[in-house]
Amino acid sequence: MDYLQMLKEQPQEKLALVEDSEAYTYARLVHEAQELRAALAYSEPAVFIHEDSIARQLVRFVAYSGTKTVPIIATEVSRTQQFDVDAIPEAACMGVMTSGSTGKSKLLWRSYHSWADFFPEQNRVFGVDDKTVIFCQGSLAFTGNLNIYMGVLAAGGTLIVTQRFRPRHWLELMAEHGVNAIYLIPSKLLLLPKFMREQNTRVRSIISGSQSMGRVEADKLLEVFRRRRLRSTMAPAS
Repeated sequence: MDYLQMLKEQPQEKLALVEDSEAYTYARLVHEAQELRAALAYSEPAVFIHEDSIARQLVRFVAYSGTKTVPIIATEVSRTQQFDVDAIPEAACMGVMTSGSTGKSKLLWRSYHSWADFFPEQNRVFGVDDKTVIFCQGSLAFTGNLNIYMGVLAAGGTLIVTQRFRPRHWLELMAEHGVNAIYLIPSKLLLLPKFMREQNTRVRSIISGSQSMGRVEADKLLEVFRRRRLRSTMAPAS
């Protein structure tokens, strides 16, 4: 799957991604990915993407997608690990890594049909469309993030993102950019009520996954994100 072509099909002047104070239209993402793709040698069967910036992770991932070199956005704990990339399945469009909770990441291969084919249905269930302005936090090495990012971009929505682990900063970004959806794992979601001074009636959808969330915790979120038809959905991690 060539995700670069997917980005080209969206309104190019529209805001695609904001990482803290850095903004990217769809046109800018396309331009930077095209420039990088033109400079690549494709001499390796796979490439490990080690970038601190979420935007740079995304640009490199898109640049390699649809080429003969399979992109892998690497986890921090994997930097000193060695992986076997000699037997990549023919249908693989990317490599993904487990989070490394045991101290080591495991490398898995994903096909287009196990991933992007599901975007239309996933977006329908999660209420994601071209009007979605969603807040997410953390690296694209976390496959839950990568899945949501690419699903939102496939729908023509806008991503508001940060690597910083600062809930006050998250809320500032949400307010500044008119965020109407949130994707965070429960342990991060449940930090928000502790820092909110008033209810947020703009958010229409909260998507979460990877960890369990009880009814009591969910009610705390619903209390601060007051909306008549707030959609709250638990999602898989990948």
